[in-house]
Amino acid sequence: MNTFKKLSISSLLLAGLTLSPLAMAMGPFEGRDVNVKFEMWEVDADKNITDVLIVRNELDVTASNETTPDAEDFHAMDENFHLWDIDFNKRSIELTFTSIEAQTNEEQYMYMQPVGFRFSDEADNLSDILYVDVDDQYAPSAYNKDLVRYDANNITVNLQGSMCHVAGMAGMPQCDNEASPTEYNNIIKLDILFADNADALYGWAESKYSELFPASGESFSILGYYAREYPNYYLGIKDGDVYLYDKNSGDLVNLGSVNPFLELMHEDMHSADNGCAEGQHMMPDGTCMNNNMM
Repeated sequence: MNTFKKLSISSLLLAGLTLSPLAMAMGPFEGRDVNVKFEMWEVDADKNITDVLIVRNELDVTASNETTPDAEDFHAMDENFHLWDIDFNKRSIELTFTSIEAQTNEEQYMYMQPVGFRFSDEADNLSDILYVDVDDQYAPSAYNKDLVRYDANNITVNLQGSMCHVAGMAGMPQCDNEASPTEYNNIIKLDILFADNADALYGWAESKYSELFPASGESFSILGYYAREYPNYYLGIKDGDVYLYDKNSGDLVNLGSVNPFLELMHEDMHSADNGCAEGQHMMPDGTCMNNNMM
């Protein structure tokens, strides 16, 4: 397995390839249509949705990295209250409960029943969803990220049990949080890995490390992995992590989260496209700067 050490994130960073936010290319949502619903559900004992009881609100959104938010004041249970902003950016969806800013009793929420958002690729203009990572750092009180469900074309965000209060209620936590970007715990962020992202990563590995991963065929699904086969290895992604399977030794190695690899790929592709040398990025004035100078 020593031959693969050159691909580890730590060794790449030590080589001076510092990951840069400038390298992040436009994500798969850009210019694509996404159907958004707020629904009431029937669920089983494991909180899996078994039936849609009511659709409270529905909107088709054309996502744009330049528009923030993409959908403003999307209402949940009532068209006058419980308003959310929805922002699609690169590979992420950010939900912000904006009603709490009014600081009134009517604009607070507590959802004890299974209700929440459904995001659907009804236009079939996105590749398959492989994984959804939930950032709940500034989520509403008692929000349970383990209730997020997804398949190839849908993501559901179940808000059951969560709440966002500003007025004092006995035993109820308040939403205020000075550390939050909004000063409230009212943000739920989803980072989505699509099949197109994985395919691009495999293609980049074939180009960058062709001695290990010569040009291959199509990606395929096997035992929960989204993978490609090479003469001596399989590369696969499962539950947001990258795996390497060595055919000769039979070793399966978890290389860690896919996100740093995607960022490194975009950094490398950005440098190649902007005319700068490898390991450099282009500044707004057109000059090239070494990545390790950032």
